[in-house]
Amino acid sequence: MELSPSSWLSDVVILNENREYRAAGDVDVFRSLGDACRYLEPWYIEQEMFFTLNGLGQAIEFSVENNMVVGAVNGVSRPDADTLKVWLVTTAGHVFEARKHRSVKRGVFSTPVLLGEQESKGVLPQSVEGLIAYIGFTD
Repeated sequence: MELSPSSWLSDVVILNENREYRAAGDVDVFRSLGDACRYLEPWYIEQEMFFTLNGLGQAIEFSVENNMVVGAVNGVSRPDADTLKVWLVTTAGHVFEARKHRSVKRGVFSTPVLLGEQESKGVLPQSVEGLIAYIGFTD
C-alpha cells in the first residue's frame, strides 16, 4: 500500500526512548505533533535520548523555543518505514504479553483483561495502522 503525505499517518508521532535508533525501547504513540510537544519537557529534548518518526516513517526533530517544546518533520530525510515497523511490532509484542498476563484472574477483586479470539492465539496486526491501533495512543 502506497501512503501519501496527506495520509492521517503523517500526523501520528511515534517516540522511541532509546539510545539505539533501530531498536525499540519505551515507545509512545501520539495522535499529533502538538500532543507530543505538550508531553515532552524542555530538559528532555536536550538529553537526546530518544528518536521520533511520524506514521509514514519521516523523522521528526524537536527543539526548545521560549521554554516550550516545538517539533517539525524533517523534510529532507527519507522515510524509514522499516525502522518504524520494528518499533511498532516490538511494542505490540510487549502490549500483547502484558495483556496476556493480565488476562488471568489473580484474586477476588481483580478483573481480568478479555483477549479476543485471534489475539489469544498470538495473532497481532501486521499493518502500521493496525499496530498503532493495537498499541493505543498516549494522551
